[in-house]
Amino acid sequence: MTLDGQIFLALTKSSRCERGVICKEQCRIGDDCGSCVLVQEGDKCKEETTLESLYCDVKTNKTDLHENAFLICNLVKNRIERKICSSGQYFIDGKCRHGHVRYKRQGTAGSGRVGDFCSFNTDCLTGMFCSTGSCTCLSNFVAIQGYCYLKKNPGESGCQYAEQCSAVWPESRCEKSRCECPEDVNGIPYVQAKTRDGVICILHSGEDGDPVPKCPLPEYDDDLLTMPVSQLRNPAMTDPDDTEVEMGEHVNPLQFCTSSSTDYTTFVANGGGACVYSNDPQSSDGIYIADIYDCVTSPASMANVKTAMEGVYDLHPTTDGICCPNRAFTCIQPKREADTGSAAPAGVRPRWWYNAVTGTCEQFMWDPWDETEMQSPNNFKTREHCESYCRDTCKRGSPQYLTGNAHNEDEPIHNCQTASSCVSNFECTSIGSMQMCCPTVASICSNGGGRGYDVHRTTNFDPGVSMKRSFSLSFATSSRYYYDAEQGRCIAFTYNGALGNFNNFKSSADCELFCAKLQCKYGTPLKIGATNQRCSTNADCPSTHECQSDHNVCCPRPQAICSQPLRLGDCKQSVRRYWYNAVTRACEIFDYTGCQGNDNNFETLLECQNTCENIIPEPQCPQGDAYKDYQGNYYVCSNSGVGNSCPVNYECYFDGYVWGCCPTKAYTCTLSPHKGVTCGSGSSYRYFYNSQTQECESFQYNGCDGNSNNFATREDCEGYCSVGGCPSGGTPERNEFGQLMVCSATQVCPTTHECTSVNSGSSVVNRCCPTRSYICSLPPQQGSSCSSSAASRYYFNIVTKECTQFTYNGCSGNLNNFATIEQCNNFCLSAACTPGDVAYVNPNTNMPYECNAALSNSCPSNFVCTYDQLSSTSVCCGATHMGEFHKYCNYKFSETHELLLLYNKSKSEVM
Repeated sequence: MTLDGQIFLALTKSSRCERGVICKEQCRIGDDCGSCVLVQEGDKCKEETTLESLYCDVKTNKTDLHENAFLICNLVKNRIERKICSSGQYFIDGKCRHGHVRYKRQGTAGSGRVGDFCSFNTDCLTGMFCSTGSCTCLSNFVAIQGYCYLKKNPGESGCQYAEQCSAVWPESRCEKSRCECPEDVNGIPYVQAKTRDGVICILHSGEDGDPVPKCPLPEYDDDLLTMPVSQLRNPAMTDPDDTEVEMGEHVNPLQFCTSSSTDYTTFVANGGGACVYSNDPQSSDGIYIADIYDCVTSPASMANVKTAMEGVYDLHPTTDGICCPNRAFTCIQPKREADTGSAAPAGVRPRWWYNAVTGTCEQFMWDPWDETEMQSPNNFKTREHCESYCRDTCKRGSPQYLTGNAHNEDEPIHNCQTASSCVSNFECTSIGSMQMCCPTVASICSNGGGRGYDVHRTTNFDPGVSMKRSFSLSFATSSRYYYDAEQGRCIAFTYNGALGNFNNFKSSADCELFCAKLQCKYGTPLKIGATNQRCSTNADCPSTHECQSDHNVCCPRPQAICSQPLRLGDCKQSVRRYWYNAVTRACEIFDYTGCQGNDNNFETLLECQNTCENIIPEPQCPQGDAYKDYQGNYYVCSNSGVGNSCPVNYECYFDGYVWGCCPTKAYTCTLSPHKGVTCGSGSSYRYFYNSQTQECESFQYNGCDGNSNNFATREDCEGYCSVGGCPSGGTPERNEFGQLMVCSATQVCPTTHECTSVNSGSSVVNRCCPTRSYICSLPPQQGSSCSSSAASRYYFNIVTKECTQFTYNGCSGNLNNFATIEQCNNFCLSAACTPGDVAYVNPNTNMPYECNAALSNSCPSNFVCTYDQLSSTSVCCGATHMGEFHKYCNYKFSETHELLLLYNKSKSEVM
């Protein structure tokens, strides 16, 4: 049965063959029609089944899927019947479904079509790769009816669909298996023109009697046929109104050329030579530009030009083309964005340009009549044209060519296999399904800027030339940036407006982003301010970086790069990139906005995987940094007795995501101060715990590394290392000069503190320590998050006069924070007692016994009835069984709360 010239067949559940005959395998989508078993509608069947409707595409001789049809077995007739889904529905996963919920199909390995699920590239058909679980066309293929077909250039044979042509050049057609240029713009026909990068489409002429053919870009609209062109200006142009110049001796303002010329250094003003420029139009000494400008030929057009200009601008008889920026030079030009404010000129329209730094096409608003600078050829009507013209070739700079007799006969190398396949300063690069020899980053970011170095130039940058806009006006200069290989940084320079090289960037950020790989394989060099931090050995860099000896800069280690969080950036573009999620230990896709961000940002999935393989996230220690091995990778430990154990002075700690070796408190608080290594953050004053004086002191810190005895504030230091020896916790009070107060009968403490004798080195001094009443009246603080989950803790509620549960985030907070309700009750309900005494606890209620001060025997022996302002009750304060209490003093507890809990528990058991 046929429909629309296609033969519809169905796939049987088993191959049909006679005994003794070799059966073919069942057909899958994309198989050769004759290599597998297909069944026509009407064939016999015996079981109830529903099948996809396959057909043989007679153009490709491949099996394909009819998306809105399916086949069933009619058990009454025992015949296969074809059914059609309702309008707008598709047959997917055994059901007819609406088009707005197009489900991805689960394809068989090697048969995945565009959009089908995949795990590996081999799950997809030819011309595809597996991208984030979905079969996607390679960049030099176009998706048509679920398959990927190779894009075809104008003039190239082998097209089957018009989309193969229009994906390269908008509105191109496929006629007799050959891609043809669009027909016309406002009646002006397109013609094909050959360049070393392939055939392009150019307009045969302008309108209103203008016979000159047009450079391909910017693309023309119906109303733009007279707009300023990007064609090379002739440096020898003369004033057409100058009557002293004889007829026919005037020089045309546009630069024409002869495609057969192989002299690329002699300037010929009337078009008799190759594309050559000259700073001195009176001289034949020319500037070589044949590597950035093509002689775009159109013999029929140029014949009309010669006829029309005869007697005014006499061209050389061999002239057959115009000089236009080539593909590589076009694609690095910055966008010419229009003013879109209230005073925006008429005719402003959206266009696309190729960002050679990010490797993506971006939309912008364009004013075609702005002549303040030379018109940028990096200007396309559609994203598809932008991508096919600029993305499907080298990212920056021209590829290596197989040389022909003349430049236009050169062809790019498309099949290099290894680095040795390319000449010096080029590397074999995968672009879609091709392998091209593209310029290395080092060659682009060098003095030569991806072109032959000009021995006459005395600067490390190429300022370009000042090009005439008309006989009396030149295009304006602008500020640009180049990478200085000697200084290892990007520097501003004044660009004269035309020509130059590929080491030419619109902004410092673009320059640094592209040329950073010249210094570091991955990531960007460590900077102090705007200058790269210099090094001779790894000791000159923080442990997160290593010294790159070739350039003497500190480059980030993989651990540092791959531990960085996802950062989308601060611009407005949408660039597909990959980042390493250290928690899931997998590379994930994200949309990068085009600027800022961080080093955990990779152009390809493979680059991400190769850099970050087996990297774990940085363990978040309570204080200091987790232990790293000699390669700078974090050490994974286990506290189960199985697996790696931590080195001496480190303990295995789980931060909620990963186990790591963290420095112990005892080790941290005995370390000498370490000034660390100089790095980009600069030096500052920090605090360390001096174990000799038992006080926290300041020191100058260089910014990176050092050791864990390093605190941002004195309070952090004192709180962590328990400075002061206050019996109820906390730190002694300081005066307005930051010095510890010494209290006495005449020098009293604030009402929130009490004078207490504490050890200070080998001496005993009186300090003002926080009272338990003060501690227990503090409001609850949830603290800062330092692990994956929060914990339930208890605080004394000054309003309700009882201990209440709250959520604690794990770090910081204040002293009104207890692990259990018993700790909270024993500490805060003894607030009225003097240091060393506790409230008597009723063993039946585990709460302090309420006494009456008016009664002499209200409290047990050695206890005194004392009024507690905190709870507004009277409690029995004292200390019996001193031997029991002192027994606990022989232990080293980090928290006074726990000591009091154990003591009170002991008392209740004895009593």
